[in-house]
Amino acid sequence: MKKKLLTMCSLVVLLIGATGFNAGATFITGNIGFSGADITPGSLATATQIAFGQMVVIPTPTGTFTGVPVGTTSVTMQPLTFSPIFSVTNPLWIFSAGGVTYSLDATSATVSVSGPNFLNILGTGTAHVTGSTDTPYFYSVTATDSQGGGTVITAGVSNATPVVPVPPSLVMLSSGLIGLAVIRRRFRR
Repeated sequence: MKKKLLTMCSLVVLLIGATGFNAGATFITGNIGFSGADITPGSLATATQIAFGQMVVIPTPTGTFTGVPVGTTSVTMQPLTFSPIFSVTNPLWIFSAGGVTYSLDATSATVSVSGPNFLNILGTGTAHVTGSTDTPYFYSVTATDSQGGGTVITAGVSNATPVVPVPPSLVMLSSGLIGLAVIRRRFRR
């Protein structure tokens, strides 16, 4: 009986060790913003797509994005179609800074506010950063046109609090402890 108990305890410890690597996920946090020119023809009130010119990182990146220098100009943004059907070639935006690649895959887009000189689009997506776990994110694109003087676009992302799963190691540990309690109770009788 002792040999069986020792074998069972060894198996539980082995399973806990084998699944423990999942507990170290590093989720992406913080915000980053971009600014640039809109190269979409026509009025913002009737626009169905936004095409982006050169975009630049604006102050002040936070969280995982803190190391990105303000003024970084290597940001590539794909055209975003929001009406009548959402469409984008992912990644919506991508750039590299300091040997790290940052990108966002858009999964939805909704017009929040629209007018002759203003357009705001809200959406969801998945942020990717080298060395971090892909994380759900919200994004916003705002275009403003000051009476025909050219459209300025501001785009940014903010963290959507990720659902953190219970690591399998905790499940295994709990199962092992319950099993040990049952075995101990049997030995007392």
